[in-house]
Amino acid sequence: MAYAVAGSLVDAWAEVAAASVREGAAVDVSDAVAATLFIDTALSSTNAMGTAPEIIIEVSSASSGDDCWHKLAPVSGPTGTPNKADFKNLEAAGQTVLDVTDPVTNNLDYDGKYVFIEDTADVTKSEIVFQTAHGADADDTVTVLDGTTNEHADTADMYTLDGAAPTSAVAFYVATL
Repeated sequence: MAYAVAGSLVDAWAEVAAASVREGAAVDVSDAVAATLFIDTALSSTNAMGTAPEIIIEVSSASSGDDCWHKLAPVSGPTGTPNKADFKNLEAAGQTVLDVTDPVTNNLDYDGKYVFIEDTADVTKSEIVFQTAHGADADDTVTVLDGTTNEHADTADMYTLDGAAPTSAVAFYVATL
């Protein structure tokens, strides 16, 4: 018997203010032999985040109702004080070289790590990209692997944490259900 592999977006990017709660979408995976949940999270403010945001993944043994939810696993988001660089121009989907203000001054001078693009016009079009190169402040460019998925207006922002550590302003968490 062959199994079909399928994927779907359960929840689009959403902004959650510090010290607040957001209930995400529920998805029924009872027909699946196995399911993997991928969670992307990022810091999109230049305010310091000293305590990691907690994401609680819950599962239910019931097909309906709210009385059978159990905590599967909590995961923690990134911490630190993000640095922000503004987009200088409209960037078409698929772009690999992005025009941003002062990449060195804004600490985008550490290549080989994930950075977060917040689309301030439509947060659901925000995305995580892997930075591979950067220009000097006079060049105002950052190069990303595989290009952007979405078009971004010049109002978009790029966030990173200072330093070469692989844990930048973006964290990926995977929970297998």
